[in-house]
Amino acid sequence: MHRSVRIAIGCLLASLALACSWPDDRPRCVILFIGDGMGPEQARAGRYYLGRELSFESFPSRALSRSVSICRF
Repeated sequence: MHRSVRIAIGCLLASLALACSWPDDRPRCVILFIGDGMGPEQARAGRYYLGRELSFESFPSRALSRSVSICRF
């Protein structure tokens, strides 16, 4: 299993464990969204479609990643 998949599963399990142990007056469900394959252009298209800023654009931090194939034939 890929390292990133193991990390995502670990985060999900930790979130579920925390959600189950919280008092009733706090949120009990955690939903993890992963925008796989979504780059700045896809977010821009969503913004144009809705006519407003997307909810995740107001988050205090963002990250972008780039992967490059190093295979040479």
